[in-house]
Amino acid sequence: MVTPDAAPKQTAVPVSGAGEGAAPEASLFAGKKYTIQMVTYTSRKLAEEAVEKLAKKGRRAFIVPSGKFMQVCVEAFESRDQASMILREFKSSRLVPPDAYVRPIPAGMA
Repeated sequence: MVTPDAAPKQTAVPVSGAGEGAAPEASLFAGKKYTIQMVTYTSRKLAEEAVEKLAKKGRRAFIVPSGKFMQVCVEAFESRDQASMILREFKSSRLVPPDAYVRPIPAGMA
């Protein structure tokens, strides 16, 4: 039985612009601890379309499933400061929405 206050289990399943189930190259996460979460969908199809769009712009993106949600993240960084700097650039160029934010890469992916 799941209690209402229990957090949904987060199992990382990366997808990288190469079709369903494709994993990003291992070097994306090597030594990296942070990423930019750009959007969350309840539809896997919409999340995959967002990843494809970012791939066409030369960005490495992946999906982090969390319960019924699909979190679309872009790039991976060694430090929060580095991720924050790139996030500002992404926001100013409108690559990500204004509410995108820096978050830790889930355990199991890094």
